Parts: sequence; structure tokens; C-alpha cells
Amino acid sequence: MNIVSNVTLKISSILDVPFDNYPKDFTFIVNNETFQTNKLIADLLSKKISRLHISDPMIDQYEIRTHETGNFQTILDLIKNDHYEIQRNELPFFAEIFETLELNLNSTNIEGKLTVDDVLDRIKVHEHSRLLFSDVLNTEIEFAATNFSSLKNQQEDKLMSLSFDTLEQILHSSKLKLNNENELLEFINHLYTNDTEYSKLYDCVLFSNVNSSGIEEFLSIFHIEDINISLWNSISTRLKQTIENPNCNFDRYKGNLTSDNKRVKHDIPYQNKEFEGIFNYFQQQSNINNEVKLTASSEAGGCDLRNLLKFGQTNYFYTNDLPNSWICFEFINHFIIPTHYTLKSEKSNGVNGRHPKSWVIEVSNNSNDANGWITIDTQRNNSSLNGSNYVHTFSIKNKVTDRYKFIRIRQTDKNFHGNNLLLLDSIEFYGQIYTSQ
Repeated sequence: MNIVSNVTLKISSILDVPFDNYPKDFTFIVNNETFQTNKLIADLLSKKISRLHISDPMIDQYEIRTHETGNFQTILDLIKNDHYEIQRNELPFFAEIFETLELNLNSTNIEGKLTVDDVLDRIKVHEHSRLLFSDVLNTEIEFAATNFSSLKNQQEDKLMSLSFDTLEQILHSSKLKLNNENELLEFINHLYTNDTEYSKLYDCVLFSNVNSSGIEEFLSIFHIEDINISLWNSISTRLKQTIENPNCNFDRYKGNLTSDNKRVKHDIPYQNKEFEGIFNYFQQQSNINNEVKLTASSEAGGCDLRNLLKFGQTNYFYTNDLPNSWICFEFINHFIIPTHYTLKSEKSNGVNGRHPKSWVIEVSNNSNDANGWITIDTQRNNSSLNGSNYVHTFSIKNKVTDRYKFIRIRQTDKNFHGNNLLLLDSIEFYGQIYTSQ
């Protein structure tokens, strides 16, 4: 092969095209006012018009009626300029035209650095034009999620006035930071008491981390007819928690009560030492084959699953090329409360090899129950493993308080190579382990 380079057309060259020399063979009729242009400009500006011309090249006009008023010529002139600064009073008209014509436009925020004082005002402006300001709005929503506690304390009324869709994005965001789970529950309670439609937001609450007073307040206002399966699963997790100090009448029971508190606990924290976690502990203390059972959604290439636990060696394991591939670890004689985990990519693949980029960490006490898995960490488009023998340690995003028998990693999107096989060199977990007896 003699290919030495790839070439592409500079998109900026479109600004040098003398569009005014082309015949004005297309007409936009906007609120009974006509605007002459040519089919090429119309197709470049609008996805909708270009689709119409694919089916019928002879179409030479398109009529639009908007609720808002504005200067449509400004939009046609975008073909001659690389940008246009939209004023606030122009925004409603621009947004309406954008959605009607499916304009090929990108938007950026030029209002300066986001702050707690102005982020909600910006969101209010942009949430009514989600298509036009999708990237800007996503950035603002992530900022609001990170600063949720401050916004709730300082601007709760304004926060509550956001649309349901926006609030749902904020509360479901992986960037959400709270002082505690009661804080989130209290906020949703306020919304719910005003409108029961907000009951869907209770899905965002980790009820396992809500204290007794928070549970009491929730039960005092919540209507059972508003419960759904996601909310019930979250509440069920809370119900399954160990009662550390049971207040009971011991005369009721024939034998002595056995508390989970009496189970032996070992702390295996992450201390900036890779692969010195729970699996390493078992390898030092006993035969790890008697402590941990490994399974996978599939096994490819004759790879041994236990290669994943052979730290310091050049080993790997990978599944077949199937969506939602997973690797599961069963703790035979123990329960765990994970806090961190370490992943290592395979050696032979360089950048954009078969390295995972999107996955979840899930826990369960019944691996056969498809609905019994609880997601405790989510990673999307993460590049930390995109290279040969890359090692990275991740903190569990959703704090775990319950003890679990099973933990697994499940790939949720294609890897950097563009297929669905799940390939890792090594994996390790950190946290607390408890004996089963």
C-alpha cells in the first residue's frame, strides 16, 4: 500500500463560496414575509429542507408560522458568517425556527464562567430551547448537580421552579454532590407535597442512606398509590439493612439472638497501593479458589477467568463480542462492602484498542434475580484505560452501606475498538469484608 496521507475538505472553505452569484431559486415564507435564497443555502442550513429535496428536488419554497417574531434574514446570513451572537430578546424566535427547520447550528455559551448565583437563571433561559442549547444546558446541569447543596440552601424556590425534565437530569446526574441523602429526600418531599407528579423523582434517592427521621418524614407524606418498582426496590434495600441496635422484647424469643454485628469484619481500604485489596488479602490468607468464584457472561479464546486475579503477570481475560458482557465475583464465605476498585487494561492493545470505556459496577445477594442487581458506580466514555497496561483506581460513586455476596462489572457500551467484548488484564476491589457465619 502506497498511501501516505489522508486529506479532507476544510469546512471553513464554505465561507468563501460566492452564494450571491447563485440564482435565488428558493423562498422561505415566514409569517407571510418572503425571503429569497437558493436551494444550496437552504439545504446547508436546514436538515428538514435537505431531506425534502432528496425526495423532491423541485421544491422551491417552504412556509413557516411562528408564535414569536424575529428577523429571519439573520438566519440566512449565517452562511456568510462563522458566528452570530444571539441577544436575549431574539432567543424565543431563534429557538422556534431552530426546532421547526432542524437547523445545522452549534451553540456555545459566551456569558462567562458559571457561578452558583447565576446558573439557575441560565438554565431557565436555555431549558426552553433544549435542541439549540443542548451542550450548553448539559454543562449547566452538571454544574448545578455538583453544587446542589448550595443551590438548595440559597435558592430553593428557584431550583424548584425548574422544569421536571431539568430537575430529573440534575438529580440523576453522576456529578450530583450532597451533604447527605436526607438533604435530597427533603427537597423531593417539598416538590411532592406541591404536586404528586414529582413522585417519580424519589427514584433518585438512595433510601439505604436515609436516617430514621428522614424515613419517618417520607412515610408521613407519601401516598402508597404513587409507588413504582424503582422506588420499591430502593426502599427494599433500606428494609434489608441490619438493625444495629434492635429494640426488642427478648422474652419473645426462645433462643439467643445472633446479630450481624458479631460477624468478623476486616477493613481492606485503598491506600494508593494498586492491587493490594480484597483479592490480594485472600491470596495471602488462604487459597483464593476457596474464597472467590468467578463467572462471566461468556468466555472467549480459551482464556482463564482467574487470569484476572494474577496480579503482576501478563494475563488477560475477555468475553465474546456481545452487548452487556459482564464478569461476576461471588464471595463464597464472606460478604463485602466495596469502596474502590482497580482495573488494568491489556498489554497488546495500544490506544483505541479493545479497552473498556463505559461500564457499571453492580452488587447483589441473589445473582439469579435479574432485578436484584444494584448499580453502585457508573462510568461513561472514560478514557482512563485507553492504552496498553493502563491502571486506574475508581472510587465507588454511590456509597454502599449494605453487605453483598456478589459484585460484577458489566460493559454498557462498545469498547474503544468499537466492539462489545469485555477485555481486562486484572481487577481488584477494596472495602470491608465480613464472614458469612
